[in-house]
Amino acid sequence: MNKKRVKIGCIIQARTGSRRLPDKVLKNMLGEPLIIRVIERALLIDCDNFILAKSKNKKDDRIIKKIEKFNELLMKPIKIFRGSESNVLSRFYNAAKDNSLDLIIRITGDNPLLDFRIINKLLKKIINNKNDILYDYASTRVTKRTW
Repeated sequence: MNKKRVKIGCIIQARTGSRRLPDKVLKNMLGEPLIIRVIERALLIDCDNFILAKSKNKKDDRIIKKIEKFNELLMKPIKIFRGSESNVLSRFYNAAKDNSLDLIIRITGDNPLLDFRIINKLLKKIINNKNDILYDYASTRVTKRTW
């Protein structure tokens, strides 16, 4: 029996409107904006679709300017999706729907410490499961922190 190829997308949420640390995704981290460092890590995930889910707020267009410059160097450019600033779940849902994704990997734009090895391991477990289990949700943290 042939298994359908699963369309996987890494959706990176980012916005500049933080109350505690405004513009945090644009702050300098080792010579580049934090969002670029996050994307560099995300690109190591075994995924074909990379999407930046930003808000429709015009002030977040500054993020796009940073991404466009970075995209020129990439073999797999980052797509841009604009959605609700306050409803992050709808932003993810609509970004996944617009890109016909079967499985999404949720990445926050302010966490450059994501471990692509763990995410890739989890992806393999989901995709190659021998019991044809349909997963609704998988996480590296469900009940207690392990990393």
